[in-house]
Amino acid sequence: MSTETNAKEKRAELRARFLSKGLGEMTEREILSLFLSFTVQLGDVSELADTLLSRFGSISAVFAASDAELTDAGLSEHAAILARSVFAVRSENTQRTAKGRRLDTFERCGEFFRSCYIGAQSEYVMMATLDSDYRILSLHSFREGGISFAECSVRMLAERVMERGVVFAVLAHNHPKGQAIPSEEDITATAAVYRALGQLNVTLIDHVLVSGADYASVMRYGVGGNQES
Repeated sequence: MSTETNAKEKRAELRARFLSKGLGEMTEREILSLFLSFTVQLGDVSELADTLLSRFGSISAVFAASDAELTDAGLSEHAAILARSVFAVRSENTQRTAKGRRLDTFERCGEFFRSCYIGAQSEYVMMATLDSDYRILSLHSFREGGISFAECSVRMLAERVMERGVVFAVLAHNHPKGQAIPSEEDITATAAVYRALGQLNVTLIDHVLVSGADYASVMRYGVGGNQES
């Protein structure tokens, strides 16, 4: 059996497994190989999947990578654009169906906003308003001009919590090119937002900083020590 014939059979097996059982029983390597089977015409896609997972660490990190990073790792320009567009659609759907989702732990906040930022190539701010049961009432994005968190005004954020029933809020912003480590500006601005929302009887419960597949809590970097007026 030729190498190419064997590769084609592996692709067929992956597709058959997906059609019969979905993604639930597939490993990250198999899921990524399945995706690659539709974008890479020849060869063993599992080898390319191994290369990508070894370089980026997880399937989420692969799809959160930039076009340049993906092409540098071996994907064609077409495959890199397709990867980003598919997961940008997923991210948009996550945001559109957010209402009612409970964000009552940092892990839930982190995973939710991480999924929202998949495929994002520029920095921008998001904020979820929550009811007394920590369920999302509304989700706001501040995308104008790739606005950074430090540039996002307190007034702009405060205006979004004036709707009926808002008790809590969660902020988020992303570092597409950097690490999930907040700057001093991020910490200072978060403290200012915490105080401003508090005056409106809304508690800022967290500020999630997302970078690729990683996320961190800005609140845990010392905002609590800056919250007094």
